[in-house]
Amino acid sequence: MLLSNLKRFFIHILLVVLLVISISLYFFIRESTVEECVLNHSKYLSSDSAPLIYEMCEEKHAKNPQKLNYFDLNQFQLMELTGRAGPTYSGSDVYGINVYNGNKDITISEITVLVTTLSKKREPVSREYKTNVSIASQSTKGFTFRFVVGDAGSTYSWSIASAKGYKSN
Repeated sequence: MLLSNLKRFFIHILLVVLLVISISLYFFIRESTVEECVLNHSKYLSSDSAPLIYEMCEEKHAKNPQKLNYFDLNQFQLMELTGRAGPTYSGSDVYGINVYNGNKDITISEITVLVTTLSKKREPVSREYKTNVSIASQSTKGFTFRFVVGDAGSTYSWSIASAKGYKSN
């Protein structure tokens, strides 16, 4: 009888300890905003999955919505977006970009990149590619997208045609 009661006592203690640990982890690990959620879940994923991650995080935080006012960046804000870009390897139809967001109080949510293909055989061709991103203020983020590859030996130039974002806290 004593052994049975002792077993129950230790099981109850174990359950209480697990409950306390679970509650503590919930408050220490959870994200408080949609942006934190997106940043935490998109660190190692491609830009193709960004819209899905954003939707997931919006749903997760729907009980505590934070209204974001998205706006088009003006020319001065666009000048704060700098970086490097190019095909990920020769002949690839994947274009890779690393962008630094030098704006102090704007998180970038969408970028439109203008890629110009220069070929010796044809006139230059420019195409715009729009992609969803999440680039916090004064940070760098890499992303990729598929693009139309030019003739063999073509070179490429790029620029940021436009971007959207929202005020960061």
